[in-house]
Amino acid sequence: MATVNIILLKIKRHKDGRHPVVLRYTQMRKRSYISTGYACFEHEWNPEINQFERVVDGFRKKNLMIRGWLEQAKIVLNEFACHDEPISFIAFRKNFQQAIFKRATVSKYFRETVLQLKDNNQQSNAAVYRNTHQYVMKFTRGHDLLFNDIDKEFLNGFRAFMSSQISRRGFKVSPHTTQIYFRTLRALYNKAIDEGLVEKDNYPFVNKSNPDGFRIPKPGSSVKRMALNKDQVKQIIEYSAIPRTSHFNAKNYFVFSYLAGGMDFQDLALLKWPAIHGDRMEYTRLRSGKKYVIRINKEMQKILDHYWNHQSKYVFPVLNETDVQSGRQKQLIRTARKQFNENMTEIAHFLGINMKITSGMIRHTFASVLYREGAPLPEISMALKHNNVLQTKAYLEDIEVEVRDGLQNLLL
Repeated sequence: MATVNIILLKIKRHKDGRHPVVLRYTQMRKRSYISTGYACFEHEWNPEINQFERVVDGFRKKNLMIRGWLEQAKIVLNEFACHDEPISFIAFRKNFQQAIFKRATVSKYFRETVLQLKDNNQQSNAAVYRNTHQYVMKFTRGHDLLFNDIDKEFLNGFRAFMSSQISRRGFKVSPHTTQIYFRTLRALYNKAIDEGLVEKDNYPFVNKSNPDGFRIPKPGSSVKRMALNKDQVKQIIEYSAIPRTSHFNAKNYFVFSYLAGGMDFQDLALLKWPAIHGDRMEYTRLRSGKKYVIRINKEMQKILDHYWNHQSKYVFPVLNETDVQSGRQKQLIRTARKQFNENMTEIAHFLGINMKITSGMIRHTFASVLYREGAPLPEISMALKHNNVLQTKAYLEDIEVEVRDGLQNLLL
């Protein structure tokens, strides 16, 4: 007789030390597992009742979710038993997923995905999914919908709706941001297909099987990614700032981030001394959850030597222990990033670089300089940890236009 239960799978461990929470299927002493998308440390799990402890963020919602999955799994087993049908794990998994996801609306699926991303410490991705969900619900005036309701007509309407929207900061939502939201909605739809929530035949976006499907709008030239060239970067590196000033710190943050492969400002602010091992630095990018191992060169080491402080666990003087305990961490990083952008723009103007410098430019500058210097696209893709070379190619699309224009000039 087959049985099911929710357990913490201690025989497996994620890179951050947490164990996955799974639905365990047992038949004839053989066990198979279905991931719930959740994970936690051993002390965060109650093995007696197989639920999250109170110390886990959002433990009530997570426990409610896994209890619902367990009840549905038992219903599936009972249905097979009532019909006196043999049940394999493959058959159970298929029926269980269909039963779970056929009840899921788009809104519910968005919320579940946000919770899973947060649980996997992918806070930035979670924020993108949450923002996309908010605009979808605003478009439908709070009415939930099924995935089959998302067709080409719906997407065209949503596109028109987004063109008139104003963000929380009081600015019109940019075409680039709109494109991100459409990509997020498409990713959610693809995930729903993979998990049996909707049939492939209903796919509304353009692909090989549906050439007349909805094509995600591309931003115009007004949202062109900005990047510095190698000479401009050298100017900043050679800029002599007065020590212990905001310009001095901003320059160091820029140079370190650039040489570290375009490290995000929030990752730089949260970088701790234990992440430094000899001539290597290890950290996990918050935006993607991917782990980076960076070689520390002489210029980076010089910066680290300047900030060495055995009394602080943070490498750079953006945060301290009190900030984390008071819950002001996100606000302080936001404020520090804004100050960094202002300081770097002032430095750029002093150096004759007529550009507004932001922390978001550094990663693109890193990739652009490598591309202009002839680095192979696959190697740049590996450095950025993109999912594939096509993603990197799109990331460098503006630079490719510059390269083609330059080659054209050589013809005459």
